[in-house]
Amino acid sequence: MAELFGYPAYFLTHLKYVKSNAIPAAEISNAEEKFPVLIYHTGINGCRQLNTFQIQELVSQGYIVAGLDNPGAVALVLFPDGTFIKGLPIEKNQALIHQSVEDLTDIPKLNGIEMKDGIVPYFAEDISFVISC
Repeated sequence: MAELFGYPAYFLTHLKYVKSNAIPAAEISNAEEKFPVLIYHTGINGCRQLNTFQIQELVSQGYIVAGLDNPGAVALVLFPDGTFIKGLPIEKNQALIHQSVEDLTDIPKLNGIEMKDGIVPYFAEDISFVISC
């Protein structure tokens, strides 16, 4: 992350010492039959880890929260196998946003794929997938 934003490598190393109140793999309460589900979408050049405190609060209030990282659009996606995909520079993501509203002469690309309709359909595909699960 530090490299992505042009900071020295040591700049964010202290974050590994931050403790949260989250419990990994916590069991879902059986006190209710259904729970409200929220989809948290990081957004362009975002980092969902920066919003951990908000997600913790929502979960503690009984919500189930599904967090999405869209490869290429967010700051960094780390996969369970350790591979990662860095986000595009903000100026390239800006072209994807503009293409969502108006046709640009040069069609912007994301992960090597032309995005003729901009970034919104890309986000919608992931959200639709999560909803259908």
